[in-house]
Amino acid sequence: MISKKTIYGSFIYTLVGSLPFASALVLLPFYSNFLSTTDFGALTVYISFSLLVQILATFSIEQYIATHVHQLRDDASERRQKMGSALTLCFLFGLLVIGLFSLIGPSVFRLFDKDSQLDFWTFGMMSVVTGMFNGYFRNYTTLLIYDRQEKEYIAANLINFFATIGLSIFFLYRFESSLMGPMLGRLTSGIVIFFVALVHHLRNYPFRFQMPNAKEILWFAAPMLLISLFNWSIAYIDRFFLTSQISMDQIGVYDFATKFLLPVELMHMGLSNFLMPKIYSSWDKNFTNPPMVGANQMLHSFSILTVLAIIGTIFIIPIAVPLIVKNEDLYLAFSLLPLLSISFLTRSAYNLLSGVLMLQKATTRIVFAFVITGVTQFGASYFLIPSFGLEAAMYIAVATKVLLVLVLYFVASQSTTIDLRMRKFFWYPLSIGTGLFVFYQIQHMGFWAVWAAFVLFAGAITWVFFGKELRPLLAFYLGSKAR
Repeated sequence: MISKKTIYGSFIYTLVGSLPFASALVLLPFYSNFLSTTDFGALTVYISFSLLVQILATFSIEQYIATHVHQLRDDASERRQKMGSALTLCFLFGLLVIGLFSLIGPSVFRLFDKDSQLDFWTFGMMSVVTGMFNGYFRNYTTLLIYDRQEKEYIAANLINFFATIGLSIFFLYRFESSLMGPMLGRLTSGIVIFFVALVHHLRNYPFRFQMPNAKEILWFAAPMLLISLFNWSIAYIDRFFLTSQISMDQIGVYDFATKFLLPVELMHMGLSNFLMPKIYSSWDKNFTNPPMVGANQMLHSFSILTVLAIIGTIFIIPIAVPLIVKNEDLYLAFSLLPLLSISFLTRSAYNLLSGVLMLQKATTRIVFAFVITGVTQFGASYFLIPSFGLEAAMYIAVATKVLLVLVLYFVASQSTTIDLRMRKFFWYPLSIGTGLFVFYQIQHMGFWAVWAAFVLFAGAITWVFFGKELRPLLAFYLGSKAR
């Protein structure tokens, strides 16, 4: 039985860890009301670029920290030296990346920004520096998590949350209707959290470069870097292909639609942090033929809750957003939600399969899955987006998530036998995804009528697949109401 302390700790870390997503939600109405649709689209590209820089600047060293801080717990001196080396290496990599993009940044922008819609030396360079600051902070908070410094972790993330929101809103008002506002807000909040992390580093760990430690860290982190880069590609590369093909205001609408699905993302984070450790512990280190009775029940709950979250999001967003967002051009994003929601139906499968491979330490197989998926996505984007624009980007984004799960299943099945109950694990999300696709195609006939029809369809499909499990729950609930 999982303890209340574990549940509480899981909830706290999930809540605090989701604050960056929460800050994005809080700032969304301010960005959409202060910025033009074109500037909103440009901001999307700069933020995506900054996230790429963050990955490069950290070199996925946080994965080394997460793994080794426990292994070195009994040797405080060596642990202090190696964690100090990891943070120092991250700092040096950040400086190296800033120097590198100072030389090649304009050329990189010209590869995808053929119409010169973006400005590297102002906003692009601000994105580079912000990415470096955020990456260093990410390594610092990863160390706090796995070193069980709960109070420091909460404090650091609260500082990040309030600095990001406060400074962004301040500069939005200071530079009204200008992209400079949100970009300065992100940069200055990055400076704040960078110094928070740096002070902790200097107080608790040596600021020293040691070649033996550096080689060990980089050798471990390199495969993780590839995974992070392909993960970024799957999530953001389409923005850069779209930049040379469509207007910035269309990119703004597309990104606005993806932001509407952040509540589903937050729910997935919470469920994953709570359910996946329970699933792994139920296997009792049997990662080749794990017992799946309890695991399947939890994964099925994950799938049903995902469908409910999608239905609720599609219902609430068109009603709530116009109350706080006055830029009517962005309302076009409502029609994109059914299609973009399909990718969330793959999340429980992704969590399970990637988790199995990580527990088996089969990193190369995970890299293989991401390489296959990333290369396929890149090729499809290169050939299809120039002809079909945003429509192609959305279909490719959904297909990429499905392909990743299929490849992960293939590589995991080479070393693991998992009873996935394919009828519920595969056919249920496929049926719901088909319904969402039809919803997307015929919504012009009347959004709310089609939404209602989809709700009835989703309810019927869920009952067909899970009626046996839901019937006792429904009977108990109705019986409680009657009493």
